[in-house]
Amino acid sequence: MKRYAMLQNVSITTELQPELQPEHQQVRSSATQPRATDRGLRLLSIVADHPSGVALAEAARAAELSPSTALRQLRSLESAGFAIHLANGHWAPGNELFRIARALTVIDSLARVAQPVLVDLAEQTGESAYLAE
Repeated sequence: MKRYAMLQNVSITTELQPELQPEHQQVRSSATQPRATDRGLRLLSIVADHPSGVALAEAARAAELSPSTALRQLRSLESAGFAIHLANGHWAPGNELFRIARALTVIDSLARVAQPVLVDLAEQTGESAYLAE
């Protein structure tokens, strides 16, 4: 099956095998993901949603973790630079999280996010799909 999309004046044509098409992509269930990684990523999202800081108890509750488990995960995130422990006891996004965010804004994120949508639109309509600047 051929799919066509136009992305910032660059034509993209992809030929996908049926088992590789988006509707057939396999998604890992939470049961197959490492629990510690899943917990850490949930907490990272919660911390990222609170740039001025979030209390341990609130973060633990939002992540559905015990405070002791949340604290271990937050300390791990802190050691990697993804979170910082503020003087008031709250947890906030760390420099590493900001570095990644800055790096992602440098690339053309709208074009990257729009690409699969444009491909699907082109496939569904049988027409070309474009993203204009």
